[in-house]
Amino acid sequence: MTLRNPLKPSERMKIPRQASLEQNAADRAQNFQEVSFGLDEERALLEATRCLECKDPICTSGCPVSIDIKSFIQHILDKDYPGAVRKIREANYLPSI
Repeated sequence: MTLRNPLKPSERMKIPRQASLEQNAADRAQNFQEVSFGLDEERALLEATRCLECKDPICTSGCPVSIDIKSFIQHILDKDYPGAVRKIREANYLPSI
């Protein structure tokens, strides 16, 4: 698998980490909804672009459930979001737990 990332690693490293969208404190004090809404499509694609495409990805070896993060990121870059979910669920069917 080859990631289709047009940026050089040195350029990717300059992209700041993308923060999740969250409810503000006043709203979440009044409900029991999730605090984090995750990333919108634009932020998810920008975050996926930060991948350095390591030959031996420490993100996968360091993952407690061994998710193939490199493949997960490829699905995001391809805008194949159902495929990204399936990739996570291969190793962990309940990823929010």
